[in-house]
Amino acid sequence: MSEQKLKSLLEILNYSSGYLNDNSIENPRLNAELMLADIMNCKRLQLYLDFEKPLSSDEKEKLKGYLRRRVKREPLQYILGKTNFFGYDIFLNNHVLIPRQETEILTEKVLNDIYTSGKEKINVFELGVGSGCIAVAILSELEKRGIECSYHGIDISEEAISAAKKNLDFYKLKNYSLEVQNFTAEDYEIKEGFDYVVSNPPYVPIEDYKKLMPEVNMYEPDYAVTDFKDGTRFYRKLLKSYKSRNSKYFLEIAYNAKDKLEDILREEGISNYTFEKDYSNNYRVLIIRK
Repeated sequence: MSEQKLKSLLEILNYSSGYLNDNSIENPRLNAELMLADIMNCKRLQLYLDFEKPLSSDEKEKLKGYLRRRVKREPLQYILGKTNFFGYDIFLNNHVLIPRQETEILTEKVLNDIYTSGKEKINVFELGVGSGCIAVAILSELEKRGIECSYHGIDISEEAISAAKKNLDFYKLKNYSLEVQNFTAEDYEIKEGFDYVVSNPPYVPIEDYKKLMPEVNMYEPDYAVTDFKDGTRFYRKLLKSYKSRNSKYFLEIAYNAKDKLEDILREEGISNYTFEKDYSNNYRVLIIRK
């Protein structure tokens, strides 16, 4: 980035976008806008309102660092240290999965079910709490409606639990507990008394995981993406425990997993379930009701 040639914000934005495009980064303009908005501590629109504004030397150096990291295929969300989920800013570290739109759909389905239940007090268990994005959204939205929610989440990663706590505390949310636990351990069982069991478990088969884009298989934690087997490991244990509980299960699933999961549901004698689609018309949420 030439200090003499690139002076205004717009010139630097155009250069950054072109540089990302030349390095085969998807949505290069959006990436450049978000990087600069973060550095300038402003909204994206403000970049165009202040397009003649010069950047300081420190701001230019920070942008260079962002660009270097991004062309190495590090996800933008990790570079910025945050993302938006369900309208909430979620802080991230590289030990948690980056929240995605499919998980917003899962969260929306849980919330709508709670609203229609008419209950004023509920208990939720989450397997694989990650960044805490689901917990933040559910606890915050229920608080707005005056519905009391007790939330318990587990994750195998201490760093993920730390990230979740940071996000929950940022929004001053209460009535939650988090603990480091390995759900797949033979002696671990979900405690009784939860109205809802929610999870976006690792569901990518290991062979598919190896073929994912570098942003995923080079940077996101593998244990949050794949079960290192056929993608059904967590569901098998979850569904095996279902009959002995009085909980509703809301589970995110892979876009092509419906048939495999229906086989498991039949094996476990579970019949009261539905699959819900995402905005691309793929089945992405499994709901099991008592």
